[in-house]
Amino acid sequence: MKGLTHVVVIADSLLVREGIKAILDRDERNGLIGEAPDASPTSIADSPAPDVVVLYQDAPLRDVCETISRLHRTWPQAAIVSLFETSNPDDIAQLLAAGAGVHVSPSEADRALAGAVCAAARGETWPQDLIAGNGIIHPDGTDAADPTHTARERELLAMIGSGRSNAQIADSLGLAIQTVRNIMREIYGKLNVHTRAEAVVWAREHGFVLEAEARFAEARRSGLKA
Repeated sequence: MKGLTHVVVIADSLLVREGIKAILDRDERNGLIGEAPDASPTSIADSPAPDVVVLYQDAPLRDVCETISRLHRTWPQAAIVSLFETSNPDDIAQLLAAGAGVHVSPSEADRALAGAVCAAARGETWPQDLIAGNGIIHPDGTDAADPTHTARERELLAMIGSGRSNAQIADSLGLAIQTVRNIMREIYGKLNVHTRAEAVVWAREHGFVLEAEARFAEARRSGLKA
């Protein structure tokens, strides 16, 4: 297939490798060309040079960074997607400094990994900033699973999908109403819609209602204003 991303999966757990492969199989742009239990020369010797390496290693951060550096030396043209459970900016900075192009927390892999691999193949580098339930955030604020919209735009889409007015959105997020209107104009432009009703339909069709409801329910459980 034109534009196929060649991927090698390295994970020290067979179960994890199978899970990663199943996720990647959902996107026809990803093509598995190799897998290995570790990044040792003997384990990856038979793997063709990939476009992207997906790495999961159940080890301390220092060991994972060493593995990333070794992979980067072995396949300097390949982008490395690191699956490591952390949202600590210092940890993520170390992973990126070691040579990872993208960091994805394993708990977010099911929804974010396939898109992250394709984006990594395009040469994008993502210093990750996890935001509850929204996967990976690109430096410009866009979400890895939805690179069209910024995190703030996704938040507003969820709210309008749940029927919230501009005034309610502004009050919930601590924004000026004019700021909300400006963001809504950006959303309308990206969606190519002209009315709020059209935007609401789009939001509901794309699952933003459920995201909003979950967020508001959690806020209520926490005793916070949603």
